[in-house]
Amino acid sequence: MASCGAATSAGAAAWGPAVSLRVGLSSGHEMPMLGLGTYQLLPEDLARVVPHALGACGYRLLDTAAVYKNEAAVGEAIRASGVPREEVFVTTKLHPKDHGEERAYEAALAALGRLGLDYIDLLLVHWPGVAKRSPADKGNAAARRSTWSGLQRLVEDGKARSIGVSNYTAAHLDDLCEWEGCTIRPAVNQIEVSPLCQQREIQAACRRWGVHIQAYASLAQGSDALLLNPAVESIAAKHALSPSQLCLLWALQQGFSVIPRSRSTLRVTSNALPHRLVRGGSGLALSAKADGAREATAPDAVALADDELDAISALDPGDDSGRQCWNPNTVA
Repeated sequence: MASCGAATSAGAAAWGPAVSLRVGLSSGHEMPMLGLGTYQLLPEDLARVVPHALGACGYRLLDTAAVYKNEAAVGEAIRASGVPREEVFVTTKLHPKDHGEERAYEAALAALGRLGLDYIDLLLVHWPGVAKRSPADKGNAAARRSTWSGLQRLVEDGKARSIGVSNYTAAHLDDLCEWEGCTIRPAVNQIEVSPLCQQREIQAACRRWGVHIQAYASLAQGSDALLLNPAVESIAAKHALSPSQLCLLWALQQGFSVIPRSRSTLRVTSNALPHRLVRGGSGLALSAKADGAREATAPDAVALADDELDAISALDPGDDSGRQCWNPNTVA
């Protein structure tokens, strides 16, 4: 089995070198900036890759969802890993059919039961629209607010430590945060972000409301337009990285957390390298353009120069054609 190297973090336990890079959320909790996505991973995949990720590679965040239908297997894999529950940051997401205060609350309790956990570290509203309801239906906005009331109750009852949203546009986020019933602002907006799809309008809204962006589809679903791009290949070769590793490093330096998924232990190992390159004790080689930028202090820290970051960022055509996944812009 591939190894991620010797422990380098202070206080790392015998099961492996826990990665150290975390982001402070508006909830007051900290979240690892590297996680393992589990979309489309089957129980047999999770039984193999989760213990490897948590053990050999030091991942400390697992991302699942009700719609993935693998929450129970994620919980079983955590227990099989030998890593204590309190060391693992678990994110799950409500099914789009479970909008509404009471329905969201009960759905979250059901998710806890499937996971076999007492609390969820981060609970997200997976989609801004209600399942089987027209995206144009203006009732979606009222449903989002009602759902948020249910999530706030879960925090108050100790069932969720942080709450957030996924696939929310700037308009969705503004509407929620401006609502008088929003007493707990979203800590996270999990959205598609890659060099081909940077969603700058949503980035601005998240900065405005103090919402951290967690990026999914950071590798543009393996698109040749990204991974075989000459600029990406050239910069990656300069730093002895693969194109995939370079794109993850680019995202981390922008201040995004990342949750790449894979059923391959070799790929899980490879995806951990950019995190280890940018970590620097309590510092991070963030772009000077990123909010809260800090200097790296570790001798092995690698930072992409601003001109390299700009060259990668220039790959976004700006017309949304680089999007690989779902488009929430049609949801009222």
